[in-house]
Amino acid sequence: TTWLATHADDALPTRQLYFPHAALALEAALLGQGVAMGDNLTCQADLQSGRLVRPFSASVTAQGQYALVCERLRLERAPVADFIEWFIEQLGDS
Repeated sequence: TTWLATHADDALPTRQLYFPHAALALEAALLGQGVAMGDNLTCQADLQSGRLVRPFSASVTAQGQYALVCERLRLERAPVADFIEWFIEQLGDS
């Protein structure tokens, strides 16, 4: 709705499907079931491989936020710390 209101003069789709998880919407798009909106972080590999295409260059800033959850005791482990550092770097690219 935010993207449409910002870039399509409030045009509304004639039909809509709702999925309980964004990954399911992207999977439906991969299977040719329609168009899905996604974020740069989770769509990057599919966009680079050509499995998904970005039909418009226009984008909007997401209204939500990411959360990375981990047990406090595991934060000291090198692989976990490395992953968190990588994850934060990826968010900076989106």
